[in-house]
Amino acid sequence: MNITLHHAPGACSRTPLILLEQAGADYALRIVRLASGENHTEDFRRLNPRGKVPVLVHDGRVLSENVAIAGYLARLFPQARLMPAAQDAWEQAQALSWLSWVASGVHPLIFRARMAGRVVEGEGAQASVKARALEALGEQLRTADKHLAENEWLAASHWTAPDAYLFWATGRAADSGLSLSDLPHLRAHAERMAAQPAVQRAIAREKSALETGAPA
Repeated sequence: MNITLHHAPGACSRTPLILLEQAGADYALRIVRLASGENHTEDFRRLNPRGKVPVLVHDGRVLSENVAIAGYLARLFPQARLMPAAQDAWEQAQALSWLSWVASGVHPLIFRARMAGRVVEGEGAQASVKARALEALGEQLRTADKHLAENEWLAASHWTAPDAYLFWATGRAADSGLSLSDLPHLRAHAERMAAQPAVQRAIAREKSALETGAPA
């Protein structure tokens, strides 16, 4: 089994990085430096014409998008319990619902808050876009905070793929300027995720790859 993850530090591709670590997978990590435009090179565009991370390559086959990669890894490594058990159709559907929500309801708002300059021109307009994005982001994350007030994890009795994706989103939302002071259950969820060995290994591997400048 030959697996390579193309990942940009800080980007949402940290989600499958965490999942691969949880699965105990033997994989190669390729760092993509978005700031220098490596995602727009001819070589990368051959992998993903959209010019985005994450990109997972398994035995020469290419897969992109977090929701698809999470589902694929869950089936590839069932022992890792990256998604609820297949026989529990309801829990699986709930996990997919949460994954889709982060991808379509939260992630785009993080982009607008962080990259307002790529949405509109002019400082005033950009400030308005960021402010509106942060307001909407807070509203979205409050739904997760309410759910987590009564549940330790999003979709199962243990953490699964949507928890990893939400963990990334929570950190990026805070980095973008969103106060988490009124989201105590979301903060606690992020702390629980940060304490997971797979998360710590993923962050350490990313750091090592950045420091050495070589594939990890």
